[in-house]
Amino acid sequence: MPGRRITTRSLCCPSGPACRWVTIEIVGHLAGMRRAAANALAADPWQDPGFAIRMTERMEFLLGSVLGGLRISAAEAALLVAMPFVYDVHWARLCAQLSAVDPADLRPRPNPGAERAEFENFVQGYPRLLRRALGGGRPGRQAAAEIGWWLLHRWVVRQQRAFSSDVVAELMAGGSQAGLFAEVFSVGRVAELIRVLRADPGFIARTDRPQGLSAEAIVRAGCVDEQSVRERMVGYLLAVAHRLAVETTGLPQVIADHLGVADPVVPSTLRATVESARWEPRGGSRVLRAECPHPALEVALRDHVAALDALLADVRSRDDPDLAVLAKLPGRADADKVRAAERGGAVAYTAAGTRFRLDEDRVQELLMGRQLYGDSDLAVREIYQNALDACRYRRARTECLKRTGHRPPDWEGRIRFEQGIDDEGRPYLDCADNGIGMGLRELHDVFAQAGARFAELPEYLEEQARWDALDPPVRLYPNSQFGIGVLSYPGRGPGCGTAFPGLRLRPSAACLGCRLGRGGMSLPRPGHRRGDYCAAPPTARQG
Repeated sequence: MPGRRITTRSLCCPSGPACRWVTIEIVGHLAGMRRAAANALAADPWQDPGFAIRMTERMEFLLGSVLGGLRISAAEAALLVAMPFVYDVHWARLCAQLSAVDPADLRPRPNPGAERAEFENFVQGYPRLLRRALGGGRPGRQAAAEIGWWLLHRWVVRQQRAFSSDVVAELMAGGSQAGLFAEVFSVGRVAELIRVLRADPGFIARTDRPQGLSAEAIVRAGCVDEQSVRERMVGYLLAVAHRLAVETTGLPQVIADHLGVADPVVPSTLRATVESARWEPRGGSRVLRAECPHPALEVALRDHVAALDALLADVRSRDDPDLAVLAKLPGRADADKVRAAERGGAVAYTAAGTRFRLDEDRVQELLMGRQLYGDSDLAVREIYQNALDACRYRRARTECLKRTGHRPPDWEGRIRFEQGIDDEGRPYLDCADNGIGMGLRELHDVFAQAGARFAELPEYLEEQARWDALDPPVRLYPNSQFGIGVLSYPGRGPGCGTAFPGLRLRPSAACLGCRLGRGGMSLPRPGHRRGDYCAAPPTARQG
């Protein structure tokens, strides 16, 4: 049985044998569902049937070789063994169900169904890939299928129902619905663990989400098999094992950027490269060794290792005594040994990672003002639309809270513009709103990232699903279309003053504010209140 060494660690607990049989039951049930999904996905070139086993092996490595002295409860062992298979089958089933949109053919349909229309609309956001897929010719048809299926995987992750309790309940329906199984593999806990494996570092420890993981939960309370589940610890262990296993469909877009070109990435070669990769020790760190037949694979794996390194740094930075047991996790992750494979005594390529590097000051000048909008008035409109989105978001959250028995503070949306001359004699335009606000995640992953929109964050999709469950549902239609975040603000962040002296960028920027929590209260603690947030390019920062 996969994960035998993990479950063996907990057999000394009174409920150890029972948890082991529960785990065997659910993994066996999932195996049948995975085979059915694999049949439906026979044409998917990105299928990775060995991922769950690979992740389980990484978990055994963490618990056996790295955290050898860690004591875990039988319930924790059951989750650590079963969740790789739950996660893999969850996404395989969703992809199989949604593959009815026929991703291999990206030509627009005259009368598409609702799901196909939604998929076509999503594909429009990748115009370069779409042009390649519609290029024609036999190689073009193969590239079209590879591009279409890659886009399907990206689209599925953004589906509202991807993390819904109904989908997870259906997935777990094959196990016992009472007793130990029902409490350890509760729908809410399983859905949250699936979610954290797709989230960024820091998401696991968030406490402002009602469904978030707890430091400790008790299962079978008052029974002979009562035990604890340290949910955050389990979440971090699963997340690290997930990154160590390298999920091929989760690698960066540089992979898709090299489809349908003269020297393309081959999906089967990518999978073989990941399967043969190894994490070698270097002091307290781990170094990925991988032989890459294509430079795009090297770039993708290096980016992936950087993401794992950020996750390990997040674990180290947590001032949480419940996570002290993870202190022996690798301190760093490096990609020093990710390199070109050899072919017949010669390397497959001579350099990887060469990307266009542009002068940031000049690029931002080109992207802003008349170069971007055609008219400076349109820049003001974009700022207003961003503020309007913030107020509409808060109104939607406030309405949901009121309709679910909460008492959020009284609120009325306000957006204020102020024009004047600053201390340096430069004209400015201030825009302030009292909307939803921004925490560190929103600042870093949306506002400061050109092309990113808050409506694509998993937290927003989660909250939107909650709104849709109400009768009638709460609706929010985001206004701003550019998704250019900080580039909308040539001077400062929202609510902090924006300068338009010919739409020139100020050398520094500031943003003060806080995020409205899911429970209706503002979140002023560190990581949510921001001060002196610099939105200028690094070369222009002062102090």
